[in-house]
Amino acid sequence: MRQGYPNKLVKLIVGFPPGGGTDIIARMIAQKLSEFLGQQFVVENKPSGAGMIGANAVAKSPADGYTLLMVQVNSQAIAPALA
Repeated sequence: MRQGYPNKLVKLIVGFPPGGGTDIIARMIAQKLSEFLGQQFVVENKPSGAGMIGANAVAKSPADGYTLLMVQVNSQAIAPALA
């Protein structure tokens, strides 16, 4: 782990709507990370496109470790092949 990370809020982007399985797991992980690392991790839902909207948002964010992605592996493995 990098010294001093995280020193600001971390966003965990979920590519699915609130209340679904991926969202619930993301919220549990965010809570534990917040407790463990002493910094706030927040879940931000970006539903649509089988998780691709959220993945695109994370891909366009700065590569600094403060925007993370939580999706289902099956949608991320299959969707690019369909495009």
